[in-house]
Amino acid sequence: MPYNGLRVFFHKIRGVNISSDVQIGANVWIDEAFPDYVSIKGNASLSIGCKIIAHSVPHPFHEGRLPSYVAPVIINEGALIGMYSIVLPGVTIGKGSIISAGSVVTSDVYPFTIVRGNPAELISKVRMRPDDEN
Repeated sequence: MPYNGLRVFFHKIRGVNISSDVQIGANVWIDEAFPDYVSIKGNASLSIGCKIIAHSVPHPFHEGRLPSYVAPVIINEGALIGMYSIVLPGVTIGKGSIISAGSVVTSDVYPFTIVRGNPAELISKVRMRPDDEN
């Protein structure tokens, strides 16, 4: 999809709970099996290549060893998901938070914080004004 408006529109049709003012980059993948478990709130931004996953279904070889589950993913207002990041099932991304590029988010992210890595860990708070200290 070459245009953000079309990407948002088609994700809405699929069942994703998504605000119209969300920015979705190219090649963003939002759970295909359970799109209705994903909520993306106003002014959030998903950079190129992100993956938002709301379920886990292990290969039959691992049946009984790994859980199969579906859990909601919530991306709150103003959150920025860096390119090629992965957000796993059951995670809530707090308002105004920033996920650094290539991160794997395995647990909730507090509002107005910056996380990075695999698994993503807190590295800083978001500065609200240029003269704020972290």
